Amino acid sequence: MQALEDHQVQLNEAIVQLDISAPKRLKLAEQQLKLAFATGISPDPLSIRVMRHLYQSGKRVERNIVDTPELPQKIWPLRDVYASGGLNADNKWYITDDGKTARDWIRLSTDRTFESGPVDSDARSITLLPRNRTLPDIAVLFDEQFKSYLAKSKAAYEVLIKSLLVTLPWADRKALEHGEVKVLSLRDETGRKADEEKAAHTLPLRARMGFVLQATYNIAVRFYECLPRAGVIRPRADVTTAHVGGDRGHYFFVNRLVEEDYASYIAIRKHRLPFDQDAHATGTPPKSGATCLAILDPLGDALPPSRTPSADHDISPNLTLTSPRTQQIASFIATHLLYLDEKEVRREAWGVTPYERHLEEKHWLHSVKGFLPFWGSIEDLQSDKFGDRVLGAIGLVLDILSFAVPLGKFAAGSIRLAARAGRLGIR
Repeated sequence: MQALEDHQVQLNEAIVQLDISAPKRLKLAEQQLKLAFATGISPDPLSIRVMRHLYQSGKRVERNIVDTPELPQKIWPLRDVYASGGLNADNKWYITDDGKTARDWIRLSTDRTFESGPVDSDARSITLLPRNRTLPDIAVLFDEQFKSYLAKSKAAYEVLIKSLLVTLPWADRKALEHGEVKVLSLRDETGRKADEEKAAHTLPLRARMGFVLQATYNIAVRFYECLPRAGVIRPRADVTTAHVGGDRGHYFFVNRLVEEDYASYIAIRKHRLPFDQDAHATGTPPKSGATCLAILDPLGDALPPSRTPSADHDISPNLTLTSPRTQQIASFIATHLLYLDEKEVRREAWGVTPYERHLEEKHWLHSVKGFLPFWGSIEDLQSDKFGDRVLGAIGLVLDILSFAVPLGKFAAGSIRLAARAGRLGIR
């Protein structure tokens, strides 16, 4: 009785966990900034805007070929810069409202301690910024929390699957406990040759909210459809081995330019199946009598038959909450066909800040700079580093020489031809 109550508690917790969203990187950044600024007198960190450079009259931050009027710099929310890894010991950021003026700078030390100070060393800072507070590396923190989220979600999914498996009739549980079991799922075509298909090609095309178990026991083959998020598990006597594997056949590739040029290959195509593919993709209850065009095939290797003597199959526990086979099936599905796409969920949870998009932007001239002479040397001349400027000057001289020499040879050749023509005319 106590075990049943404990399982009910686990099931309730699992249902709650499955509805929890993945941690968001920007939300984590907000939380950590608020903790660091939680002094009661510090400004709201989410309202702070920063710029990368400090402009001072007579001192150019960026070298340009032509002097232009100083324009306001781009400013960014402190949250975005922190989340993007921009706060570090090598760079100061300047708190600003207009992208031109700043009174205070901020940065993180090598031990990730928050540091700040006035731009003018002789002035007092009027912005009450926190001192001796640390900010964790958001990339590391996000990775830790996302892994924890996935582990809890997989464990919750296993609990849900086990809860459904044990509700099957005795004969079905015995077949799953002691027979060979394959996990199947619905998927779309890869568009590849059959012998070229790999798990990496088929996995993104699989419906993740449902699966089918194929149990072979005492020669008989049985099928069971399960949609965990919909709370559905049922024997499928109408499904046979003919439904498994897709429509494998010979197809021809014809070269439209050369009619005689064609090749034959084997591919796996969709065929009509007695399943509701939308339910398997979304986790909703299946519609009665629904069919679809899809491929139903195994996911990974089969689970081998149990070693329990057949004479003991009727007296041994079959597919209980604690039996090894129940755990094997639930763990296999949670590992290989989790209800969510881990890579896609991580990508969405990580997000992209406007500051990161700005870093990835390139001026339109970058697309044509490969065709422009002297470009690389000119870029070096614009550098703030003396060594790069020296290399730029040397490179520019070499570029001019390499550009001028062919012109000189061409001019000399033209003069010689003209001279010869003149001599012929005189003769």
